[in-house]
Amino acid sequence: MEDTEEFEEVFVGNAFVYTLANPVQDGNKFLVKAFVNGVKVEVFGVVGAAVTLANPGYTIDGNDEVVIFYQYV
Repeated sequence: MEDTEEFEEVFVGNAFVYTLANPVQDGNKFLVKAFVNGVKVEVFGVVGAAVTLANPGYTIDGNDEVVIFYQYV
């Protein structure tokens, strides 16, 4: 984790794409962990600061809390 930091952001659920305050290091989806209401959800992909969650089989809406932990430079 040289020259990197980890950050946590909390979002109100709004489908599958979330824009982070910082770009993910190397655009590596494996440096991102996402949780919906405390349940881990797979990260489908990362482009810069945009994180796309894989479809967990249900709709993520305004009643849900999405927490994303990620590594950035």
